[in-house]
Amino acid sequence: MEAMKYLSLGFLLMLSIGAFAQQGPGRASVNASRTAATQDRITQIKIAKLTADMKLTKVQAQKFWPIYDAFDLQRREIRREIRSLSRNFSEDDDAFKKQERIQDLKQKELDLTKRYKADFLKVISEQQYGIMLVSEERFNQTLLETLKERNKD
Repeated sequence: MEAMKYLSLGFLLMLSIGAFAQQGPGRASVNASRTAATQDRITQIKIAKLTADMKLTKVQAQKFWPIYDAFDLQRREIRREIRSLSRNFSEDDDAFKKQERIQDLKQKELDLTKRYKADFLKVISEQQYGIMLVSEERFNQTLLETLKERNKD
């Protein structure tokens, strides 16, 4: 059953990410709207997967998603800065200072996760919280693998 979920998730992601593979010069506005639409579809798939994996009730879902959205937005901003620092590296840069900043940001992400844990546990059980963390990681890994495969072609 679990394998079937991932196969269907992978298939949906491949369909959703098709816009990325078809990008070419001169299609900036079309690609921007496709990228936004693709991101929306990926978000919808992630919501459906987490809701199913965590077995959220309707009442839980109504309370959980606003908390999750606030948490995820802050976490994405931290991760975006980490990626930016990691990608924009040259020999002229002070590598030590950049690595210190990246470590500070990783600690900030960990602190954020700990801070939101209490909010999550007011709405969901400890078991559901653990499932959320694992399910998110698996979803992100599947998404990355799908993107890597698409970029090979």
